[in-house]
Amino acid sequence: MAVKYDKVRVAIGLAHMADDLRKYAAKTECPVAILRGDSGAELGAELAKEISTCWKNASVIDVEGDYALQMENPAGLAKALAEFVQ
Repeated sequence: MAVKYDKVRVAIGLAHMADDLRKYAAKTECPVAILRGDSGAELGAELAKEISTCWKNASVIDVEGDYALQMENPAGLAKALAEFVQ
């Protein structure tokens, strides 16, 4: 049996991706962590820095790994999160 889905509903669900949410990010009062794998190509260091400017109090945190840090380096990810929270 093949999986079936409604293409229109999927498209509607993805429509928000074009929205510019920076005005909402600028209103965020709490600290924001942007976690990235230090060897990953998904989010480069320069782009992460640029993205961090959307918030008043954002930190870019490099964790050893590529993309799926929670599977590749769970201990390193947990340590980075714990240090951020402190």
